Amino acid sequence: MKNWGIQARMTLLALGPATLIACLLAIYFTFSRIGDAEQALRDLGMATAQHLATSAEYGVVSGNKVILQNIVNGTLKKGQARFALVVDAQGNQLAQSGSTPQELEAGLRIQPPRANERDYVFVVPVQLGKVELQDPFALEDTNAQADRPLGWAVVAMSHASLVENKKRMLLAGLGIALGGLVITILIAFSLGRGFSRPVRKLSQVVEELGRGNLSARVAPNSGGELLLLQKGFNRMAETLQANQTDLQRRIQEATVDLEAKKDEAEQANRDKSNFLAAVSHDLRQPMHAIGLFSATLKQRVSTNEQAELVQRIEDSVNALQIMFDELLNISRLDSGTLEPRLEACDLAAILKQAGQTFQPLAEQKNLRLRVRACPARVTCDAMLLSRIINNLTANAIRYTGHGGVLIGCRRRQGCWVIQVWDTGIGIAEEHLPHIFEEYYQIGNAARNRAQGIGLGLAIVQRIARLLGYPLEVRSRPGRGTVFSITLPAASDASFERRTSVERVPGQFNGERVLVIDDDFAALESTVALLASWGLTPISAESGEQALDCLQNETAPSLIVCDYRLPHSSGIDVVRMLREHLEMQIPAMLISGDTGAEAVAAMQASGLPVLYKPVRPAKLRALITSLLR
Repeated sequence: MKNWGIQARMTLLALGPATLIACLLAIYFTFSRIGDAEQALRDLGMATAQHLATSAEYGVVSGNKVILQNIVNGTLKKGQARFALVVDAQGNQLAQSGSTPQELEAGLRIQPPRANERDYVFVVPVQLGKVELQDPFALEDTNAQADRPLGWAVVAMSHASLVENKKRMLLAGLGIALGGLVITILIAFSLGRGFSRPVRKLSQVVEELGRGNLSARVAPNSGGELLLLQKGFNRMAETLQANQTDLQRRIQEATVDLEAKKDEAEQANRDKSNFLAAVSHDLRQPMHAIGLFSATLKQRVSTNEQAELVQRIEDSVNALQIMFDELLNISRLDSGTLEPRLEACDLAAILKQAGQTFQPLAEQKNLRLRVRACPARVTCDAMLLSRIINNLTANAIRYTGHGGVLIGCRRRQGCWVIQVWDTGIGIAEEHLPHIFEEYYQIGNAARNRAQGIGLGLAIVQRIARLLGYPLEVRSRPGRGTVFSITLPAASDASFERRTSVERVPGQFNGERVLVIDDDFAALESTVALLASWGLTPISAESGEQALDCLQNETAPSLIVCDYRLPHSSGIDVVRMLREHLEMQIPAMLISGDTGAEAVAAMQASGLPVLYKPVRPAKLRALITSLLR
């Protein structure tokens, strides 16, 4: 009943009591009339039997059967009796008319009147009438003899007509009840429509308002409280429309203001670019002169020690020029005009260059600067990566008073992780969320320019975000700090220079993704792509190798598995890994098999499927959806 409408509820409210009352009245009056008819038939039968007994007194006394037979025949003709019988005191039949009831076929049994399946049977004694005589010589037992019956008068009344009357009464009562019910239904529907129609129209207008048509109104054509409701609703809709119009006006005004401020910001950005261009021109002149002086000095040295010193000066000048160019590129990065040039780079050369650049600065502070380069090839923008390493190294030397700085790299799950370690003062935990903010410096309240201006780590984070490489920091106050950046490894085939590589900016947070593929080239390319998006890929060439990789590792956030693997399918491998980890880890399949059997199996597994060759945008969209 909770889902019933207003009209249904009103109909039930009207029909329920009316139907109950009609049925009760019909039942009461019908059975009352039936009872009256039955009682009338009994009274008639008893009166007929008494009349027969009175009329048969003389015939019974005199034993005149002819008179008795005439009386009995007359009884059947005048009334509704089906059978009449007169017997003497010994039960001998004196006169009979009609068919004998079953109760009398085996002999008369004197008993009160009762009904059988067909008749009501009435038995009345035939008695001698009392005569009051003023005879002193009369016998004393004359009245006593009068109390003894001379015989019996038996009458059987058929109740077939009563049954017919009952049927007619029941049908009449049912007809009256149905008629009253129909009238009640019509009245209930009429009243229900009169109330539900305005309510339905009101609900339709509410739906129109919900769809955004704020001009919808209700026609106020009802009366009473419904009319007040309709008028009140229209006033509310008018107020809502007015507020919406005012809100749109404010939004338009705010949009105009924002566009004006946007134009101002763009103009300011253009002015900044022009300023940087002018400043760069002015700064390039002294740097160019320094370069020429260093080249001239190199020609005039006479000892190896002097030549080595001049070479370091020349290398530092070259590094300064490169960093200056990169700084200009960072200014373009803020405006979104800088596009990284991704290519296969020699990581060892980049690390060694950083070590050579900052070795003199480390020696000035009596620090050990060590570089542990590895013969690795990574996919990156060499210029931007050098900027990251140089900024991290300079920051490490600046905040290290004793000990040393280590620049190194290590292989991790198909990627290369570059780390810069120091034994400096460390960073307190409350400062870690803010160290990548612009101009944020720890312990430099006086803004000592010797400690930088607070843009080094901010530039590092922007470049890492642009490249899509995850950047991490761990620190212990008083023990030191380590910065890590993860780069995808480059395959041998991709070591040739490429002018540009399409890349989608990373939006992930280092989620661990298990990649399983028995094709090494496909595995390496997938791992490199996921790492460039900011994910942390784990590579395996089979299900068994995947289990080995996860023995001492936390469970991955996603499984990317090839469908056709040695000795098993990707579906079986995903099921095995989920059972092993006891987790329903999100998973997807990558397949080059489009056979009907394989397609049916993949569809039955319920796992999302991408077919090779996979577009990076589609792969990224599916991974994003599964990692939500």
